[in-house]
Amino acid sequence: MMKNEVFEKSAKPKEDGDKYKFSVLMAVYHKEVPEFFDTAIESILCRQTLRPNEFVLICDGPLTKELDDVLKKYENLFPNITRIYRLDKNGGLGNALAFGLSKCTYSLIARADSDDLCDSTRFEKQIEFLRKNPKVDVLGTFIEEFDTDYKLPVNQKVLPTTHDDICKMATFRNPINHMTVMFKKEIIIKCGSYQHLPYLEDYYMWVRAIENGATLSNLDEYLVHARIGNGMVQRRSNKKYIESWKILNQYMLKHKMVSIGKYFRNLLLIRLFVYMPVSLKGLVYKNILRRKVLGFERDPKATV
Repeated sequence: MMKNEVFEKSAKPKEDGDKYKFSVLMAVYHKEVPEFFDTAIESILCRQTLRPNEFVLICDGPLTKELDDVLKKYENLFPNITRIYRLDKNGGLGNALAFGLSKCTYSLIARADSDDLCDSTRFEKQIEFLRKNPKVDVLGTFIEEFDTDYKLPVNQKVLPTTHDDICKMATFRNPINHMTVMFKKEIIIKCGSYQHLPYLEDYYMWVRAIENGATLSNLDEYLVHARIGNGMVQRRSNKKYIESWKILNQYMLKHKMVSIGKYFRNLLLIRLFVYMPVSLKGLVYKNILRRKVLGFERDPKATV
């Protein structure tokens, strides 16, 4: 695709004052699939009805030549808004995003993962919601999960939409889909930014944001298509989950967000889940933790 073709198909940034200008924050490391990385960035920079004012991408350690080629492509296409920072070595997602947060110019920050696809209306709808609900500090959305084709989702992840219900869910399960979130930089900095906690960097941050007085909400729309055909279930068998859940729940217990009974319940459940056979874990995901898509037909007007 030629450079001028990309701009012709993309909406021009809407000038709305600095208050509603926003940065997109993404991190990538050497194990990402170049094709998925390419389409993820394309959905952010080439397909949105409201293009971001800044795209901040953190390279978490050295990348492969193929991934670097993808970076060069979009750096050439969008030189005025693309900011690429390279870390000398891989230090984990929490550390990379904490560094990236400090490099974001604008007060609103949208997170995006390096292998998922954003719906073309995602940013426009989130900004519109924040205009109408200025007290909201953290705004997520629902997601659809797919294996190979986003038009054929296999699961849907639906979360509570109101702050009170999100707070209740936070005591036992992550209440925000990280790859969908748009948040106010000030409140995230106030609660300590991203911190290194394997697999739970975002969940830990939402809990701390709640404790620091943030207001959280979820849009009841599927605005991100999350790729799951990449060993997601298998990774939940990593025993690091247990230690991370312990640290998270110790924080909630200390700040009286959970009782001692719920604390031990949560630690027991995560142990059972981690040691559960992968096949059984997959069934739990599909039948309990997700809404299975049956006979689902996507709106033909929906695009990435």
